[in-house]
Amino acid sequence: SAVMQVRSSVSSDAVLFEASSTGVEPLITVDPVSATFSLTIPADAFVAATFREAVYEVEITAPTGEKYRLAYGALCRDRRRH
Repeated sequence: SAVMQVRSSVSSDAVLFEASSTGVEPLITVDPVSATFSLTIPADAFVAATFREAVYEVEITAPTGEKYRLAYGALCRDRRRH
């Protein structure tokens, strides 16, 4: 399984957005055969967001229960329209 969380800072406990590969409408798809994952973030998930900058982390859990960080970094929400 996989999960992505967006927080205002690395030390923050408050989750601004979360996506996972489980649940009724999973936003992360994991393909163990090709060793790939894809993430879908709906536009409306960030339309009402009040943050300008945040951090994210994507983590997978192996069938053995071990957790691995796949990706992490900073987000900057640009309010300009193209």
